[in-house]
Amino acid sequence: MCTCDEVRPCKDNAINSVIPCSDRCQKHAEEAGANYVMLRDCILEYRPQIVQAIECVTQELSNTCSAGPTDMQVPKRYAIGMELAFVEEISSMLTAVGVHDQVVQFIAIGRKFGHCLQDCIERETNRCADADGCELNLPSDNQIVQVVKNCAIRSGVFTTSVVQSLCECAVRSGVSSLNDICPRLVVQ
Repeated sequence: MCTCDEVRPCKDNAINSVIPCSDRCQKHAEEAGANYVMLRDCILEYRPQIVQAIECVTQELSNTCSAGPTDMQVPKRYAIGMELAFVEEISSMLTAVGVHDQVVQFIAIGRKFGHCLQDCIERETNRCADADGCELNLPSDNQIVQVVKNCAIRSGVFTTSVVQSLCECAVRSGVSSLNDICPRLVVQ
């Protein structure tokens, strides 16, 4: 099990790598027809709420590392499990509001963007998550998804108005096929 001191610089470096790595992965947003810079600017309008959500997740998962050295062994976790849990949650939410079939292509593009982002962050942080040879004592992938979702809702970044606003921004940035879908996106 990782100590919190081992994890802290890795986490900080990863957070600081998100925007530069997003910029490097912009081809995936462009694949959807979006003007990446315009879309990024819309997302960054919600930076305070995003930071608050990250802080919330960090607090909620604060017991996943050890305060000091320990011999406790925890199983290795793989990013694909969490990715699939997020995709499943997003898919069920989109199905609930009746737009899943219209946006399935964007889920695939989002996954490509996510893979690119993850690879870039791992490179930028010198794979520090793997280098220490320790693991976090994380809850199940589905529990992590719920923590992230609840923190995003509490921080105000995952609300119906914000999701619709970002969708409308995507339309303005060139993804016109979302135009009729934006008003139907409701966070439940």
